Order: sequence, then C-alpha cells, then structure tokens
Amino acid sequence: MTPPDAGTLPGIDVPRNLREIWLAYHETELCQDLAATFVFRADGMEVWCAIEEEKAYRKLADLIDARTGKLQSELYPTRLPEEKKSRAEKGPPPSLWHNDELRAHLRDPFEQAAGRIAFDRAEDQILSPDDRLKMRMISYAEQALDWAARMKKYGADLPLLAWAAFAAGAAPDMKLPAKSVCEKHARELGKHAGRLGEHLLRAFPKGSGQGRLKEAGAQSRQAGGSPLTFAALVSDAARDVARRVYLFIYPEKHTVGLIGLRNPDLLQALNELERMAAEFQVLLLSAKPR
Repeated sequence: MTPPDAGTLPGIDVPRNLREIWLAYHETELCQDLAATFVFRADGMEVWCAIEEEKAYRKLADLIDARTGKLQSELYPTRLPEEKKSRAEKGPPPSLWHNDELRAHLRDPFEQAAGRIAFDRAEDQILSPDDRLKMRMISYAEQALDWAARMKKYGADLPLLAWAAFAAGAAPDMKLPAKSVCEKHARELGKHAGRLGEHLLRAFPKGSGQGRLKEAGAQSRQAGGSPLTFAALVSDAARDVARRVYLFIYPEKHTVGLIGLRNPDLLQALNELERMAAEFQVLLLSAKPR
C-alpha cells in the first residue's frame, strides 16, 4: 500500500525535533484550526498553511521556533479572505427555513402570532419573532457545518497518523505517540459524528434515524484488522458524510425532498460512522506497532 501524502510524512531519516513538531501539531489539535502541509528535508522543513485563526497560526509559529534548533525551517502562511456578510445578512439556508420540523423545534413556544413578550436582552426587544427564528436557524446551520468540518479534519489525519504508528518505515520513537494521537482523533471523530446525528435529528420527523447501514457495517468489518486499511476507510467515510451534511444544509435544489426526510440515510450514515470510529479505536488498542 502506498503511504498517504508520503512527502509530508516525517520518516526515520527526518531529524527527531522536526518529527516532534509534526506530531505536536496533531497532538495539540492545531490541525483543527489551520491546515498545514509539512515538507521535510534532511536539513530542515517547509510548512505551508492556510490560516483560519490568527491565534492558531501564532501557536504553530512558536512551536516551530522553539523546536527547530539549528535546522532550517520556512513557514509559508496564506490568510483566508474574511467573510464580508454578517449572519443576519446571509439569512438562514432555504432548506432549513422551509423545514417545518425544525421551525417547530426552534421557535420560542412563548411567542404568539398576535404579539410578543418583552425579553431582557436588547436584541430580543428589537427583533421580531421571525427574525429571532432566523438567527436560531443560522446558528443551527453554522453548528452543523462546524462539527462536520471538524469531523472531516479528524478523519483526514487518520491515515497519516496510522502510517506514523504502524508503517515499517516509520521512526520507532514516533510509533507509540502517533498511535496515541490516532486514537484521540478517532475518538473525537466519533464524538462529532454522534453530536451531528443528534443535532440533525431535530430536522427530521419523529422516529427517523433509528436504522443501521448494514452494508457499510459489513464493509468496515472486512478491513482485516489492519490499522492502515481501516484508517483509510474511516477517513473516506468521514469525508463523504461531511459532504452529505453540507448538501443537507445547502442542497442543490434549495430544499430537502420528502423522500430524504422520510428515509434519512444521512442520520444512519452518521450513526454508522460513529460505530466505525469506535471499532477503529478497539482495533488500535489491540494493535502493536511493528
């Protein structure tokens, strides 16, 4: 099996302090706040990163400065453009705004069509019931997309971490720490899949999402007990489910069809992904780096 992104893996020929920087980037979960690509050389490394949070970038820069030593390191940041529209200007996704189940869940039960109650917060005294519902829906959508993005990032790192822990060419001193970080990523991926399932359940009719995807379950059990194979399988599943979460919030036809609500395979897929992450953790606990 070809290593994933082999050029970015800190192999045994990479100086130890540079390997530790790569591992600390994942261990401290800086990988969740900025996307970085490491390119290792015998005399140093290059790090290319897309900055989502300035604070995370400073932490990475400090980490590199503190551990590089006499080796050369070059950091190439790219700052992502800021979102110009405010939440209120963007409005809620049409797919959610026309979702009766979600509207009923998010609407304040004390608000009456004929009038409104005075609230303590200034914004509640200004906004109409519909405006407040829109803000809640925007928050709902943002939370779902944030969890999906984090779930995808945890999954994307699993193949790299599994190779650092179990591949024959990996540095021996990296294997146990990488295995520990891999376990943590798998655990967090499962947590986010579970949270997303509960979160999105509110947008479906009652009784939805109780089934299982038997085919996907059978596929994961056929991973053959290999952490490398299973890591790739879970990573692919996380990427696919994250894409489906986005399409549920922003479907191509602006609304989710009745068939999709009556047969919520997205909820089942999240359920299955959570199970796969748990199964992967069990495998990691029993697997021993070579």
